[in-house]
Amino acid sequence: MKSGVLNVDDALESIDDLLVFVEHAETKLQKAKYWSIIDIFAGIIICNCRKYSCLKLAALFMEEINERLEKMRFILGGLGVPVVYELKINKVIVFFDYIPMLPFVSVWITSKISKSLNQLIELKEKIWLLKIYMESMPSETYDLGWKYFLFLVYCKHENS
Repeated sequence: MKSGVLNVDDALESIDDLLVFVEHAETKLQKAKYWSIIDIFAGIIICNCRKYSCLKLAALFMEEINERLEKMRFILGGLGVPVVYELKINKVIVFFDYIPMLPFVSVWITSKISKSLNQLIELKEKIWLLKIYMESMPSETYDLGWKYFLFLVYCKHENS
């Protein structure tokens, strides 16, 4: 990438790559939330096993999302989403979640999953907005005006 030049094709490729991982993580979190809700009412160990299997995969996808966000930040010259996307649940909480008589732990974990899911949905909306605007740009955009343009798009979305 030349100094002051944005290669839109590289940026769009990076965005598409990022969207794939966001979709996978979102799907796994939705499944984990489903199993977590069932666990609240049923308290069956199989629900916990399925829930934590989905959460483990979602965590891996979130690591990939962070790596791809860094790549996108580099391509866009430092402009990017400043949030780190991860899901951390303490191992002690996981232990207590397997005890059937403690449904409040499952409720708490379900709320953590929902919060992470909402973060991913918000990220996906920002990425799609960025993609739509970038698709209307020429292949190479010169000067640093494109950074200002993308910043305005980002701020407009934040205020809506």
